[in-house]
Amino acid sequence: MAPLGSVRSWPAGLRATSGPAGPRCRLDHTRQSVQRVADLLVEDGLARYRPDPAHQRAELLELTPTGRAALHRMEAAYTRLALRTTKGLDPDGLELARETLSELQRRLESEPP
Repeated sequence: MAPLGSVRSWPAGLRATSGPAGPRCRLDHTRQSVQRVADLLVEDGLARYRPDPAHQRAELLELTPTGRAALHRMEAAYTRLALRTTKGLDPDGLELARETLSELQRRLESEPP
């Protein structure tokens, strides 16, 4: 199973992957908040830490079989929701909306606080 990454060294805004071809997720949270969530996942048996061979003091976080099953259930639920809410909508219109929202997000993120 591919590791999720070295959580203890994640900076805010990191883009992490669950493997070379894995999905990318943007984490706009402090390292401490990500660490807390990772610890909760481990506590609940959804993930586990293992040594990172590339870094002596770091640990990698990976999903357990239970965590992988939970992730698959969430992805399936999300897919069903996406299909229900976009049914009958024009695909070109959806793509334009996605592009517009992405551009708005980019502009908002580049604004000073």
